[in-house]
Amino acid sequence: MLTNDLDVLHATLSLLMRPAQTYAHQMPIEKSLNKTLKARLITLAKGSDVLRANGLNLRALSAPGEIPLPEALGPFQVTFYPTQQPDDRPGGSGSSQITIDPFTDKVQEHISQEAEKNFMSVEDQLETRNKVRWILSLKDEQERQHLVAIRLLAIAELCK
Repeated sequence: MLTNDLDVLHATLSLLMRPAQTYAHQMPIEKSLNKTLKARLITLAKGSDVLRANGLNLRALSAPGEIPLPEALGPFQVTFYPTQQPDDRPGGSGSSQITIDPFTDKVQEHISQEAEKNFMSVEDQLETRNKVRWILSLKDEQERQHLVAIRLLAIAELCK
């Protein structure tokens, strides 16, 4: 679910949906796998808190055409707890913070580099990538429609 390719993400969720529809109550899934999968589906189902805060609900995001960018969008801070402490940090278990500008070139690569350097968990990476995707989709109707479909698939998977 950490892929940068929306087609792959959509196909993955569609693939997950098939057995869920068929074997929802018959096939138990290992509890740890189910917990991880559920957390990632919740992240995808939530969409973007930044867009919701700017009045862009699912209905507005489904509308055709380009959506004007709210002024509040731009570089944002991501706060997370590292999975391990970097060597150059003093002891303790404090949070880390990185700044992400969704409008820079190769923003997904930047997230990967920062995640590796700062020991960011997979769940925090997914949430950050999802936030960037939604912000960038305001300029691209096709990508936004794809993200809406992915969000609805994630919601449907959680409701099984």
